[in-house]
Amino acid sequence: MPGRYESITEFDARILRLSIRHVVCLTPIKEVIDKSPDYYSSISTGKHPWLFHHFPISDYGVPDDRDTFLFLSELMAKSIFAGDAVLVHCGAGIGRTGTFAIVLVMALGMSRQDGAAAVRMADAEPEGMGQRVLIDWCADELRKKSEIEETCKSE
Repeated sequence: MPGRYESITEFDARILRLSIRHVVCLTPIKEVIDKSPDYYSSISTGKHPWLFHHFPISDYGVPDDRDTFLFLSELMAKSIFAGDAVLVHCGAGIGRTGTFAIVLVMALGMSRQDGAAAVRMADAEPEGMGQRVLIDWCADELRKKSEIEETCKSE
């Protein structure tokens, strides 16, 4: 979580240096306030040099709205295809972040297995059956969309 182990000034400087355009926050606001009050101040005022996307998920949990979760993953994939850099975080950067990251790389075209392996190499992964089931559902939805696109292209 930004500002948790570094100052928010250092975080903003790193964001600018790395040209990160989008920050996806997967933590509920109360968790942000508890773990990083300076980050909360930054996002609550809107005074930051990046686009903020807030999609709160409880620790170890899954989103109530998986369609919007998948939509946000696909939106960030399109941003990456367009050349933007994206930072995704939760409280510790493991479960919620790992779940989102796997779906994001699947939206970029990677297989579920290769995506999970790549995310695991970054020390993140789903924590619990609910997050794994969500990834499976997203994989099925992405496959269906891909099949529809292929059918439309061939017609």
